[in-house]
Amino acid sequence: MSGYLHSAYHSMRARCTNPLNPNYKGYSGRGIRVFKPWLKNKYAFYGWIRRNIGERPSTKYSLDRINNDRGYMPGNLRWATWSEQQSNKRVPQGSSVLYKGVRMSQSQCAREIGVTRQCVSLYKNKPNNLYGIEFL
Repeated sequence: MSGYLHSAYHSMRARCTNPLNPNYKGYSGRGIRVFKPWLKNKYAFYGWIRRNIGERPSTKYSLDRINNDRGYMPGNLRWATWSEQQSNKRVPQGSSVLYKGVRMSQSQCAREIGVTRQCVSLYKNKPNNLYGIEFL
């Protein structure tokens, strides 16, 4: 068991189960839970990680939930870089867009199109914008 995986496990549990944890409200408070067998047995968690997503590729990677609205469960974890995780955050209300049928932040949309976020923002009040961006 790597030190990182041990630390990630305990941080994950604390965010989802300890009301005194500063991040509790953003996790358990919005329904993010830890898969029950993993809560009861950290070795089940370590084993699933090793068998299904492998060892941590490098120190540039950390555990990430694929679907940010779902819990820590089989099939919803991956190794991701910091920038990948930044793209996987909840989008604050009023700053999300729909582009090619996918909801994303204005920053993600800008990267997808190849323009600045400010450029995407300029389209907000234009009824027929060049890229077909729908503001939510």
